[in-house]
Amino acid sequence: MYMFNFGKRKIVGMHYTRYIALPHLWLKNCGLEKGDFVQVTLGGDGSLVLRPIVQRRSKRRGSR
Repeated sequence: MYMFNFGKRKIVGMHYTRYIALPHLWLKNCGLEKGDFVQVTLGGDGSLVLRPIVQRRSKRRGSR
């Protein structure tokens, strides 16, 4: 496994929740879109590991 540095990300907040923006290139390469899920794991060193949860879409965009 290799590591790729996407640079710094600012933590933003709304009420009691904190967010970071995910890199567009990573989302695109993983095939993730708004509403999809990622697995978040806490590493022994305090790092967070994000893994895409790949789900087959039964509907194409724009279809009903």
